[in-house]
Amino acid sequence: MRPPTLRRHLPLFAPALLPVLLLALSLATPLSAQPVPFVLLHTSDTHGHMTPQPDPTSTELEKPLIGGFAAAATFLHQAKLEAWRQGALPLVFDAGDFFQGTPIVDHTKGACMIGLMNHLRVTAAGIGNHDFDYGLPVLKGAIRAARFPVVNCNVFETATGELLPRVRPYVLIPWKGRTLGVTAVLTAQTPSIALPENMVGLEFRDPGTILDRVIPAMRRKGADFIVLLSHLGIEEDRVLVSRRSDIDLILGSHSHTPMTAPEFGGLRPTPIFHAAYDNRFFTKTTVVVEPGRGRAIDFHSVPLFLSDFPEDPETRDLVASYMAPIDRIMKEVLGRSEVDLVRGVIGGDSSEGSFMGDAMRRYSGADFAFMNFGGVRFPLFRGDITAEHIFTLQPFPNTVEVLTLTGAQVRQLIEQSLSVEWTPINAADQEFARANFQLEAEGLKREFNTAFGYLVPANLHVTFDPTRPPMDRIVKLTDGAGAELEPARDYQVAFNSYLAGGGDGFTWLKQIAKRRETGVLVRDMIMRMIREDKGIARLPEQRMFNLKQTVRPMARTADGAAPGMGSAQTAPGTTPPAAAPSAAPACHQGAAAAW
Repeated sequence: MRPPTLRRHLPLFAPALLPVLLLALSLATPLSAQPVPFVLLHTSDTHGHMTPQPDPTSTELEKPLIGGFAAAATFLHQAKLEAWRQGALPLVFDAGDFFQGTPIVDHTKGACMIGLMNHLRVTAAGIGNHDFDYGLPVLKGAIRAARFPVVNCNVFETATGELLPRVRPYVLIPWKGRTLGVTAVLTAQTPSIALPENMVGLEFRDPGTILDRVIPAMRRKGADFIVLLSHLGIEEDRVLVSRRSDIDLILGSHSHTPMTAPEFGGLRPTPIFHAAYDNRFFTKTTVVVEPGRGRAIDFHSVPLFLSDFPEDPETRDLVASYMAPIDRIMKEVLGRSEVDLVRGVIGGDSSEGSFMGDAMRRYSGADFAFMNFGGVRFPLFRGDITAEHIFTLQPFPNTVEVLTLTGAQVRQLIEQSLSVEWTPINAADQEFARANFQLEAEGLKREFNTAFGYLVPANLHVTFDPTRPPMDRIVKLTDGAGAELEPARDYQVAFNSYLAGGGDGFTWLKQIAKRRETGVLVRDMIMRMIREDKGIARLPEQRMFNLKQTVRPMARTADGAAPGMGSAQTAPGTTPPAAAPSAAPACHQGAAAAW
């Protein structure tokens, strides 16, 4: 297949810039001795967030607004003008997961996101795991509607052995005699973290093996500088650059990692730059390219605060036109919360996950319930709670299923969740916990991208030591009344349909014969509980007691309320552990999750 170049995608650029581009692309410009600059503007994991949102990292009661496409439009207009004035070519990239996460993107099955990305004249976009959430036919339709190249080199259709229709293995972008090569990869773990019915007919090949062929092909076609749009997550990005030196820059995603500066890894070393999530940040990287090589010389992470980037009126009106059909429904106030519910540090307790599990258990009649940590999507802050908040917290169309498990099987489930890699909480993790959850954390955290997801229970108390041998890490397991589980006794356990169908690595759950489908969405149970309780009066009690992790709320705010968790996370009757040594490599992921 002939490699696509930007010559075939001139509509991506503002009409006023077309004469300049046409001149640049049509003339056979000889290579000069001067380095040629490119400015790369990158976002990812936008997850349907079209409008501004209160800054989740702010400790103020009136949180400043950040993000959304109208603010992004203002930023991009300014950044592009600045680049052109400096003689640089501005390019806009998205590394995937533009679908799933808000009511409007669910309502339009992603069409609103493609429309707005077209409006912003995205240069190229990768594919994320959640971009398959509405089914392969919907994704194919979105790719057809995109007025920008969709790039991926490692997802194939099994029937043809080819990439998805219209998906490009790479694009080549020429400018002033230099060429930027851009390719994209998606984690091969996607089938284990997605709904099985959406994975039928697809093959996710090892990214490293595919890149062994794709990168030399780009070089042969004249690429002087290689950019990888990675939807692997920060941990897999690190592994990738440790094994190869032919990637010049990774613009990453999937792990929702906030970075104020890039991380450098591998022998070169290679810069890895992530743009956080939910359409709140852009990264801005300046690259200078010489014949056959280039280097990234300047990096910025740009938060899209409306105070800095007032909303572009035209884009704001376009967003409003998408929002209008469901806006009234989403603005319904369900009740008021007197506390901040946050997901918390992975490997510890989760007030928000416990709250969701409580709703599932109450309305399913189960003995226990489990919520997967990755399914806890967005904080619920003090104040009025609207239907839109709950759709944002739980955007997936998951229903609640009740499975009959023995006490021994419940223990096995929790042990699997705990018997994965644990690493010390370091300075970057601590900063993330303070900024996002208003929590002070020390000790050991569980890694997110592992064989099994992390589970948060309802009506169970789990005391565990992650340094004990695998499948023997539970120190004590009791129900909410303090009674130990009987190994041979049958219990009714509520799960969302994703977990009940074998998601997050718990494949054996889909083999459980005794099960009852409620047919009720998880978010509908949550909304019903808030309505009946007339809001959220208090935090759930602690359920997960990690003997090697201590989590405390930060100092009280001016109104006397302690944000985040209601109490330090330590097991009953134990002394909080000392901080674990911080010898692990710097980890910007912290408590963030790969969704």
